[in-house]
Amino acid sequence: MKLLHRDSKSILPRVESLFLIARLAKAVGIAVYLILNFPRDTFVISNPLMVLLAGELALLIGTWVLFRHRRQGNSYIYLLMHFIDLILITVLTRITGGAASDFFIFYYISVTLGAYVMSSTTSIIYAALMSFSYLLGNLDTIDLISPLELSLRIAVIWFFAISINYVAEFIRRSETRLLNLFNTLNKRTSELEKIHAQLEMVYDNSRILAG
Repeated sequence: MKLLHRDSKSILPRVESLFLIARLAKAVGIAVYLILNFPRDTFVISNPLMVLLAGELALLIGTWVLFRHRRQGNSYIYLLMHFIDLILITVLTRITGGAASDFFIFYYISVTLGAYVMSSTTSIIYAALMSFSYLLGNLDTIDLISPLELSLRIAVIWFFAISINYVAEFIRRSETRLLNLFNTLNKRTSELEKIHAQLEMVYDNSRILAG
């Protein structure tokens, strides 16, 4: 089963830059939250948010180095980073307000980038894991938001996962048909060039014989 589409040739823009920007946004968001909610004298290494911030920065650097080298196994490492993101976002929401945390928005960013490059099956699995992680990871604070808001949050995750993956898959299938058409056209053009060369040779020989 194909997990990702990163290794396939496509006119779709690559997602590496967006992935790095999303990771940088998470690091900036954590830093701003720390500045606004904790006095400077409480900035200690044992603070879970400080640990998360350090982890995000380390992953940001590691991801940037990985994308620069573009090694053969990048696809699987890229997939692993998506699931690491899933864990980090769940932990981040839990320690910043639980189910009502504003950092929930990073679930949308993660599922959007994932659905863009994952296969249909992988995208659905990822959305399911994301939904369960959010619910189970914040089960003790789930009553902080209304059932309607909770349902909408989960529904938007699935909407992004399915709709974006469908559009990306549709474009890739269209590209495949278009590339096949171009290949057929190139073969026909090559055959016409050969026939044209043969006709020129026959014409030259006929002119020589006539002379």
